[in-house]
Amino acid sequence: MIKRQYNPSYVTQYTVVKSGYEAGRDRLYVAIQVQVGLSELALLATLEDALLANYQQRTQPSHEVKIEAYYNYPISEAGSVRWGPDTAPKYKVEKRKDRDRDVAVDVLLELLKGAK
Repeated sequence: MIKRQYNPSYVTQYTVVKSGYEAGRDRLYVAIQVQVGLSELALLATLEDALLANYQQRTQPSHEVKIEAYYNYPISEAGSVRWGPDTAPKYKVEKRKDRDRDVAVDVLLELLKGAK
């Protein structure tokens, strides 16, 4: 069982865009798309929520899980969490070099997707 570290009230809506085992690895991989401009706390809580929602889909209890969050899949990664049995989740938040520019690009990509 994974112990929750982040307040669930910070979890934001996300969409699973890819799920399955990585080729040649004993690791379940799940890619999610999150809202552009999330706070770090909201991103961490959302990654944790996706981990809790998906880790029981492993085919073997000894397998690891990796969740990657994207603002625009597969272009702009937001962060990730890796977890294995008997280990605590390891979170990573991608630091954006130019946050304002990156958010503007992500918003533009969202608008272009919606124009299809």
